[in-house]
Amino acid sequence: EETEDYIRRAVLENACVQFVPGSIDFVMKARRDPVFAAELNRSDVVFADGVPIVWAASLLGDSIKGRVSGTDIVWSCAQISAETGCGVAMVGGEYSLTQRAAQQMIERYPRARLYPIFTPFPLGDNESRGLMEEIKTSNCKIVLAALGAPRQERWVQKYLKACGANVGIGIGSAFDIISGDKPRAPKWMCDNGLEWFYR
Repeated sequence: EETEDYIRRAVLENACVQFVPGSIDFVMKARRDPVFAAELNRSDVVFADGVPIVWAASLLGDSIKGRVSGTDIVWSCAQISAETGCGVAMVGGEYSLTQRAAQQMIERYPRARLYPIFTPFPLGDNESRGLMEEIKTSNCKIVLAALGAPRQERWVQKYLKACGANVGIGIGSAFDIISGDKPRAPKWMCDNGLEWFYR
């Protein structure tokens, strides 16, 4: 709820905030790649996307309130869109899959304004400028980037402000899960840090 409220406030107060769902995968990549570690440190909010991160923090004497699933945050963004009327740009992933994910969220939140955006690959500066213009034209205030780590974090950090959006989040495989293409672990497994085992 705290993370969701932070996203809502960023939209309502016209702030520019990069959120990063930090997982074990992110920790290991940051240990191997100092550039990625520096990029994570420059982001505004890193939340624990995985129970093992919560456990590790507790063992290191720096307790975290709890896990915040990246997939759940995508659903929260659809809810915030329905409440506030702000647009949500859905960048990355296969276009038809992203459209199906948007349809699933609209079924739950019919007033949500979701914009699946065709994302060319490779995604260079020229292609990114085209995406930025599309996001700006659709007046989206939240950008969900499914480009894989660390590319999605780098893209958000580089282009979020120029998109005219308030919130940018790299969301990994969330569209695959929401669309139904990738099954999600049962809740009891997620709550007990076994989602990785299910995958």
